[in-house]
Amino acid sequence: MSPTLVCAKLSLMLRCFKLLIEFFQDSQSSSFTHTFLQGILSSIDSKDPVVANAWLETLLDAIDLLPPEVVKREIIVIAVSKAQIEQPASSKIAACRILGKAAGKLEQQSIKQEILPAALALCQDTEFQVRHCMCSHLSLIAKGLPSDTVEVTLLPQLIDLGNDKNCEVRLATLETVVQLLGTLDKETCSHTIVPLIIKTCDQAKRLEDKTLPKIAFLFGRLCHGLKGNLTHEKKSWFIHFFRHLSQLGLPPGRDTSLKRAKANDPMPDLLPTMEMDKSDLYSECRLHCAFNFPAMVLFVEPSNFVDMLYPAFVDLASDPSWNVRQTLALGLHEVAKIAGPGFNFTKMEICNLFSDQQIDVLEAMVSNMVHVIDSLARHGVLQFAGQGGKYSHDLSRSLLKCEESISQTRNWRLQADCLEKFSCLANCISPVTIMQSFIPLLFERIRKTRQEIST
Repeated sequence: MSPTLVCAKLSLMLRCFKLLIEFFQDSQSSSFTHTFLQGILSSIDSKDPVVANAWLETLLDAIDLLPPEVVKREIIVIAVSKAQIEQPASSKIAACRILGKAAGKLEQQSIKQEILPAALALCQDTEFQVRHCMCSHLSLIAKGLPSDTVEVTLLPQLIDLGNDKNCEVRLATLETVVQLLGTLDKETCSHTIVPLIIKTCDQAKRLEDKTLPKIAFLFGRLCHGLKGNLTHEKKSWFIHFFRHLSQLGLPPGRDTSLKRAKANDPMPDLLPTMEMDKSDLYSECRLHCAFNFPAMVLFVEPSNFVDMLYPAFVDLASDPSWNVRQTLALGLHEVAKIAGPGFNFTKMEICNLFSDQQIDVLEAMVSNMVHVIDSLARHGVLQFAGQGGKYSHDLSRSLLKCEESISQTRNWRLQADCLEKFSCLANCISPVTIMQSFIPLLFERIRKTRQEIST
């Protein structure tokens, strides 16, 4: 029998097993639960790693259905035995996952006495995979502990793991810190967490390893969680670090009129190999910056948007990677809502995005067209009265170019959506511009559509 068929049959069997456990979870017969549980516990020690992992997943699901006394009496004992130093790494990793899951079923005292000592020992394991796994589950354990216990026992471990030589462990530390921010007091955040994060960011900036994209991904949540605990100096540091991330891999003083055309060109052979290898890392960092941009606007507050974040917006809106521009475009409705009148400064970048050559960017812009144009009109950039200013004509040309590019595709739903969204222009574009530019286009689309249907 092929390995694929074996895995498929095993998966089906385990799903049925889980359904049986769930069906009988309210049964008064403890022998039934005991029978099923003992079967699972004996199977997680299978010599076949695929089979053992499948049964471990079943056990983790079963923990949600079992009463706390059963978890404490039957499962914690197994997890602690698997966490012993002489056990292989696979057993200790299983122990990490079981301890993290079981913590959600026990009261504070049981977590402190039964789970915490084993978890702390696993954080100091010689195998980095074990340290990584345990660090990833510390937040689950911390949720069941009082805040003073977390600060006294878990935070020192996190600080130690944040200095780990393995980048995977450092990444897990950062994720755990993000998950714990809401549970820590202001003094702890200010004096312990902020220095730890700054040190981690500086180290990632210096090494430029794979921790850097992860930091970029978490950066919005970090800033949001720490906003009330930062001095003016520390807040400026976070903003400058975000600016650094948003410019990674882009040469200073680059010509923005040319970089989009070069975005899909192969990289020159003369570039060093290391630099070529890091191009994807840099692009991923900028992508996460685009995703986190609305959160960063909230972090700096609307009144500081122009001075602190508008330059980063310019960089991201003209990024050579289309997926960065698309991600920024997808969040424009949030930026428009948060930035207030400062959103007016993005008007030329808005025109450029509506004129983008990448259809995915245009689709994102069409989805937010009403929000963007309404914001520009609400803050006075677009006005209904008179002939309309220069920007009104610039935006109209960009919108017409956007529609023309979309009409060349086979995505008729996007074409219909774009034409439908043009209705928002009635309240912010002069009648003359609408009559001269948009009405002829609509009649042309009607005429062509009828021709295509008739043929």
